[in-house]
Amino acid sequence: MLTLSAGVIYSNVYGAAWGIPIAGVLGNLGESLGSMVAFVTGRYLLHGLLRRYFEASETLRAIDRTVKLKGKKISFLLRFSLLIPSAVANYGLSITDIPFPVFVFGFLGCLPWEFVLSYIGFSVGNLADAVNGNYSIGKPSF
Repeated sequence: MLTLSAGVIYSNVYGAAWGIPIAGVLGNLGESLGSMVAFVTGRYLLHGLLRRYFEASETLRAIDRTVKLKGKKISFLLRFSLLIPSAVANYGLSITDIPFPVFVFGFLGCLPWEFVLSYIGFSVGNLADAVNGNYSIGKPSF
């Protein structure tokens, strides 16, 4: 939960400071790098330990089979959905047999949300300027 709020704060601050395109790319890059570290950690440090639970549970085995068959789609949708925290998706996918490049493909699902958060930061920055009297009439600058 702490990393979720930090990501939201950084995306908003970057949006206000550097504009939407740069903030969206930087936010996605930061989230991607952090998630890759978590995935590799889970794959190589926790995989053996947690794999026993997968083998014991029919539900978890079914999830593993589904991820093997539809890995790109599941990875993308886990990132696109705001219902599943990023840490849960990272460590959950690291326990399955999903290949690393397929895991990385899922970060395309984060892009829309990063740009939304950057836009919110940009808008809040503009609103703060307007409230303080620092505004000009004309076209907004992105």
